[in-house]
Amino acid sequence: GVDYHGWARYEAGRLVRAYCYIGESGEVPVSLGEPTREEIRLGMDNFPVSEEHFDSVDFPDEEDVIRLASAWGVDTSFSGGGYIPSVGVVCGVNI
Repeated sequence: GVDYHGWARYEAGRLVRAYCYIGESGEVPVSLGEPTREEIRLGMDNFPVSEEHFDSVDFPDEEDVIRLASAWGVDTSFSGGGYIPSVGVVCGVNI
């Protein structure tokens, strides 16, 4: 599998944060906006923002993405039913 982790947050139709890390190639193709207060609270503000920062940082994993989604208000258990399209949540579950 490919080590690929990313997230984005929009508020009132405006991008406030987007991040993507590709571990397989060691790339950070997207790092826009400042880390949100939820990212900081979860200790996710120490991820690389470019390839030059790999020596002294942590790297995101699946659990970080789920923890952040939960902190941003996404029902990560997917037990609350479907989201209406206007919520803007894009996710899926493969069983």
